[in-house]
This record gives sequence, C-alpha cells and structure tokens, in this order.
Amino acid sequence: MKISRLTKEQKDFFLDMDPLMMMDRLEFPNTFALIAIQQNETNGEDIPAGLMICSVHGKVLIIDWLCVSAQYRMQGIGEQLLINAFELAAQGGLENVCAYINQEYGRDAICQGEENYFKERLFHREQKLPGEWFTDLRTISSQPYFSRKGANLPQVISLRRLSVTMVRDGLASLAKMKETAMLYPMNGNADALDADLSFLLLDGEKICGGLLVQCVTRAVPQLRSDVLVRPTENILYPVLFSVKSEPEARALLLASMQAALEKYDPDTDVHIILKTNIYEKLCNYILPYDRTENKILIADVSEYTQQEQQDFA
Repeated sequence: MKISRLTKEQKDFFLDMDPLMMMDRLEFPNTFALIAIQQNETNGEDIPAGLMICSVHGKVLIIDWLCVSAQYRMQGIGEQLLINAFELAAQGGLENVCAYINQEYGRDAICQGEENYFKERLFHREQKLPGEWFTDLRTISSQPYFSRKGANLPQVISLRRLSVTMVRDGLASLAKMKETAMLYPMNGNADALDADLSFLLLDGEKICGGLLVQCVTRAVPQLRSDVLVRPTENILYPVLFSVKSEPEARALLLASMQAALEKYDPDTDVHIILKTNIYEKLCNYILPYDRTENKILIADVSEYTQQEQQDFA
C-alpha cells in the first residue's frame, strides 16, 4: 500500500469515495488530500483504497473527511492515513489534529461508525459547533434580515475597488483580529476570492472588519442520452467574517448579498460552516432554520508523539 498526496489527475479515480463532493474544498488554500493506493497483484494496476481530506486552521489540522473503500476496510488503511496526518501536524508544529463530524443524513451510512472510529484513536475530547448550512442565494436573500433597510451603516468597499497592496494589507489585518471567524482555510492570497462579493469594513483609512467569499466552480458528471457530460455549477463559500457590532455586520452582509444577486443566479448554492462559536447567534438569525449539526473530535499532537508508531487504540 502507498500513501501520497492526491493530484488533480487522480481526482476522478476517487469519486466513489467522495459521494458528498468534499474534494471541491481542495480549491481552498491550506487544504489537501491524502490517498491510499493498493496495487492489483494480477496486472499491477493501482486501485484506490482510501481518501482523507484535511485543512489547516492556525495551529490545528482538521480531518474533514476520511473514507476507506469497503473492500479494503479492517486492513489498517485508515490508521495509516491517520498516522500521516499526525506526522504532518507534528512536522508543522501544529498543536491538535481534529476530526470534523457532520451529522448530515447519509454520511454515517457511507462511513459507518465514523465518530466511534476516531474516539478509539486518540480523539478523546469533543466540541460541539454551531452548525453547517447547505442553502442557496434565493433562500438566504428571502430571510427577514435582508428585507430591512439599514440607515447610517458603516462604510464598506469591495476588493475589486482596491489596489493589490491594499488588499494584501487588508487580509493581513483581518487575520490578526480577535473577532475573526475563519469559516474555511485561507492563506492571505486574494486570487482565490470573489473580489465582487468580498468586502472590507473601513473606519477612515483603517480596516476594522470584513467578509470574504470564494466561488468554486464544480464540474458535475451527468449522463445525458447515454453520453457523460460535465455541466458546471457555482458554489459560494464565505471563508472569513470579522465585525465588532451589528451595524458593521449588516453593512457587510447587505453589500455582499446585493453583489451576489447581481452576479449569480438566485439558485446558486451557498455552503456555510462554523468551526468556531463566534457569530453563532448571528448565523442563527440570518440563515434558514434548517441546519446540519456538527462537531469536532480533538486529539493532541503531543499525545501522538509520545506513543509514536504505536497502535492508536
């Protein structure tokens, strides 16, 4: 068995292990996938055996998805992928490895006993999170929050109107703010962001908040008249949010929503995830009621290094 980083050329070979399309998130900075490959003893061909998608948030490596092909389970492949995750975390000076558990219907049917699997392997602490929302622009924009007009709101400006230097300095400032919630990973590079939907909050010339949004274009394999085609669809991911007051939040959200409706179809999907309790009340107020429960299971990298190369159980 061989463990390696997933390349773009290999993605299609692992689609069966990614029914929730988690590989879309590989478009984000600081996000990568590790794969396990077995070799066919008869013809020597590589066979996909395991897939693990990870993201790095500050001092934490989060395992967003771990799946082993049904025919190769109970052979230690999951453990080998986990060992690689811990090794990478230790080499990078990270403090924790966390397993993200989403209670979405069907996920546990795909990876049965997912939560217990991690709890038996160093992931001894648990933290409940506010939730994850799978919605669209039409649904969000119809919420009462966006129907009320805001008066005397703070000044906001889109990244599209700023110089490269101002954008770079703005992103660096946001990353240092205590009120910043990192929803998905980012590395300070604005190239991946949608400059029309991403806004900074200004107090004079000082940047004091912001909302950053990334658009991922997904190619979805579909059969049409027995021919496989790949129509594309857009998915919007808010990746960072930072404010100190409700008027600031309203100014950013209204500006971004208006820009989104002007640029994208109302049926465009929006995925929102909170991996921190910051802004929980705000999200519950402005987003649809139906959400998916989520949590993280936490393991200490130091505990792994103390029993390095030993059985996780």
